[in-house]
Amino acid sequence: MLRSLVGSEMCIRDRVSTQSTGVHVPSCPCPLVRERADMIPLCIITDPGQDLDDEMALIMLATLRRAGLADPRCVVANLHPSQDRAQLARGTMDVLGMEGVPVGCGSDGGDLSSGELALPGYAAAEGEPPPPGEDLLVQTLEGCATGSVTLLLISSLKDAAHLLREHEGLFLDKVGQVVVMGGAHPVTQGCPLKPDSAHNNQFDTPSAEFLYEQLQRLKVPMVIVSRKVSYACPVGTAVLEQLAEAGSVVGSHLKDRQASSIQQLWQRACGPPQSFVRKGLPDRCDKKWFCDTFCAGEWGEVDRMGPEDLIWDLVTHFQMYDTWALLACIPCLRELLFEGQAHQVDGVEHLVLENIPQHRVEMARNLLQVGYLATSELDERNLERFLELCQSNCADFP
Repeated sequence: MLRSLVGSEMCIRDRVSTQSTGVHVPSCPCPLVRERADMIPLCIITDPGQDLDDEMALIMLATLRRAGLADPRCVVANLHPSQDRAQLARGTMDVLGMEGVPVGCGSDGGDLSSGELALPGYAAAEGEPPPPGEDLLVQTLEGCATGSVTLLLISSLKDAAHLLREHEGLFLDKVGQVVVMGGAHPVTQGCPLKPDSAHNNQFDTPSAEFLYEQLQRLKVPMVIVSRKVSYACPVGTAVLEQLAEAGSVVGSHLKDRQASSIQQLWQRACGPPQSFVRKGLPDRCDKKWFCDTFCAGEWGEVDRMGPEDLIWDLVTHFQMYDTWALLACIPCLRELLFEGQAHQVDGVEHLVLENIPQHRVEMARNLLQVGYLATSELDERNLERFLELCQSNCADFP
């Protein structure tokens, strides 16, 4: 298990009640099952439409909100075409019962290789365009209590780096911790953490290097969630079938999109190192990586496939990278689910989460699957099951 930073008192600096700030708590047509004053305020930067796991993380976000664990304050969509991604995020949040949570349009993320998105009907453009992501983040932080906000980064780090560079005082006053879906090079105690080759770090490498360096210099606690966490507990492809069968509008869209999405990733993985066809995918993510990550390591069959061959029939599971990063924002769930290393830099502890212990994998997978089915769209019994799983496994579940 993890050491001192995982305790709730250490995770958010001087956490205070979110109800005491006078800030509007977003309304939801489905009432919260557990209305709590200590819900974790979240500002999220994501890139929905890049792959499935960003939207799956938003599905889990709806469950955490209804469970009284997370209080989403704003969502910013970055990575080209960011306007389309913001539109997709807005539609997804609306379907999931989070109409009151504002969505902003972020930067290109440092990568212009992605083309247009095929948006589902629920993401049709209506009303005013989303506000600029920087403006929304500043406005949101200004309305939050000191040290209360967890900034969750599950896409390019360009926008977060810009926010810190241009609004350092506000950032330091309001942000209690930064949770990054990424990775760090191994270091010895006391030496600064540096970003590794994780995809989110490589969209804009200078921004990633700046953000890691400055957060440590300014003593803002980081929680870095390694891709190894997801590898320890992959989720079967049946989860999307279950969502669609249960009546989830978002789940049905993702189910319809999954084959084409994974085919595009396969083609990128087959591309030569540093080629344009890879669209920023790290060179380590080759055919062998794809086989181990999505096809249960059945290399013989995968090795015979080319970039134009349909890979879907060999896919056995998905990696829900961003959902794990979201769950790492909640102190009791972080303590329950993850193993990692705590690194002291200038007297501040930063965590690198690297694994889900073997004896917890089955429980973690069940928690994920039930959590996806517990959104406001679906059966209330799933939320009860989610809470029961949390309460029966977390000694300090709030």
